[in-house]
Amino acid sequence: DGTTVHLTQVPLEPPRSLRVLRLRGFGARPPVSIPAELDELLLDTAFWSATAPTTVLRSFSLINSPALWLKSIVSLDPSLAELRLVRTEAMLPSIADMLPKLELLDLSGNEAAKLPTDFRRLGRLEHLALRRVNGYRDETLALPPTLTSLDIRGSKVVVDVSDMSLKHLSMSQAPAPSSYSILQHLELRGEGVNDDLLQAIAAAAPPLRSFCLAAAPLVSDAGVRALVTAARSTLATLHLESCDLVSLVPAQAERLTDLSLAGCRQVRGDSLLAATRRLLRLLRLNVSSVPEADDVLLGTLPTSCPYLTELVVGGNKFSEAALAKAHDHFLVRSAASRSVSRRREKLASSSSSVRAAKLMADLNELVKSPLPLISALPLESNLLEWHANVRGAAGTPYAGGVFHLKLSFPPDYPSSPPSATVLSPQLPHPHVHGDKICLDILSDYSSHFSGRLWSSGYSVQAILAQLQTFLLDVTELKSEHLEQVPGAVRRSREYSCSVCGHGPSSMWPEMVEASSLNASAADVVRSNSVDGGELVCFASGTSFDTDILGILVSSHGRQLKIG
Repeated sequence: DGTTVHLTQVPLEPPRSLRVLRLRGFGARPPVSIPAELDELLLDTAFWSATAPTTVLRSFSLINSPALWLKSIVSLDPSLAELRLVRTEAMLPSIADMLPKLELLDLSGNEAAKLPTDFRRLGRLEHLALRRVNGYRDETLALPPTLTSLDIRGSKVVVDVSDMSLKHLSMSQAPAPSSYSILQHLELRGEGVNDDLLQAIAAAAPPLRSFCLAAAPLVSDAGVRALVTAARSTLATLHLESCDLVSLVPAQAERLTDLSLAGCRQVRGDSLLAATRRLLRLLRLNVSSVPEADDVLLGTLPTSCPYLTELVVGGNKFSEAALAKAHDHFLVRSAASRSVSRRREKLASSSSSVRAAKLMADLNELVKSPLPLISALPLESNLLEWHANVRGAAGTPYAGGVFHLKLSFPPDYPSSPPSATVLSPQLPHPHVHGDKICLDILSDYSSHFSGRLWSSGYSVQAILAQLQTFLLDVTELKSEHLEQVPGAVRRSREYSCSVCGHGPSSMWPEMVEASSLNASAADVVRSNSVDGGELVCFASGTSFDTDILGILVSSHGRQLKIG
């Protein structure tokens, strides 16, 4: 359930329900018995020599360990899907015969002589990592066409990816030109990367969603600008780290949510300031070891980057006073991962910093600008679980009903969407199955959608607004659903939640009536509050003469509608 137990020579009998077990740094005898029913097992130790457990694993990781146990474990698990053997003494020339169903294979840090070079018989393999493999001398790897992710940083190998749908490539030398046009995630590092290479990749117009460049002393502003401009419509993550010739911050990709300039010591302060005023969607910014990042930048970030949740600093010109003021708007973290943020709330202290900062910002937004007919709050003991109430509007079949929901946020929110559960019994709706909601901005039933519409820029307020419209839209209902609505309304008024205390006589969270909303919150649902000429699509820049559904926000004193 997310709890970490630190053991000091105390034997532990894990519960039968345990599915994931990770053991690090133990001696010849582990401190726990390995359960018979286990999905994932990780062992990080130099002393393991026990007999393999009689369990069928989906994922097995062996790190920093000799291969005394390896032969027996692979022979017991022919259905193994994920195998990580990092810095071991494993001999694996015939791994395709032993584990034909592998989907992920990580053999990083091993000796090349003990590893295969032909992986084509692994017909299900999607992810392959061969980082820093010693002994490779420009060998050619034969790869299966199913591969979508390849990490060969620090290994001298040659790969041909022309016949595969590779999306994520990490390497220390120039990739094959045949891969340029299909890459979605590209990570390059080292002196083998230069402007000519980046311009060649840019010419292929790849649909890059993330680009990471590190320790590339031969790359200048021209190469970076060419690549970012070519991928400006899709690029969301850009990391330029320790690139000595980069001085200008590329702002052409206005969809960026994650920008790192760590170690780029030549970046100009005026360029950084101008870029942040254009990159309105930024959620994370890393300016550690950028000397010209100063208090002027820090003072403008709350308005220029309204969605910013995390700023990584270190080696800058920020004053203590400016950092203290910035704490009120977003998380400030040092490059050494030491949080320098003040813990303002008890709720935030129990969660990871980035996730907590985003959720606390969402909470502040709801408190300042509540929505009519809907309310939501996190549990005091768990910031990742929110309870919400949705009231049926007057004049609709749902009038009089108050439907109680639960939002569960994942550990990597806002990168991944939350899950929504209808706690009020038996809500009739064609897209509510049991208590789960089939909506493409939620994690439930995500496999049903070829392209989910989730965006890390969404706030809890935006999620609630879409849930309200989706659940209570009578045009979605068929005759059999309409017949069940009166019963659902009655049950919703009688429902009591044992977790948060919501019940017929004490609604929680309380709902703000529309008549008492302040002007800015009331504008959320008053469509005529904005002139038609000022309605602009945030993604395309197209203006609209007719009204659209959306949520009003304020930017530099003007009302903008996002929808």
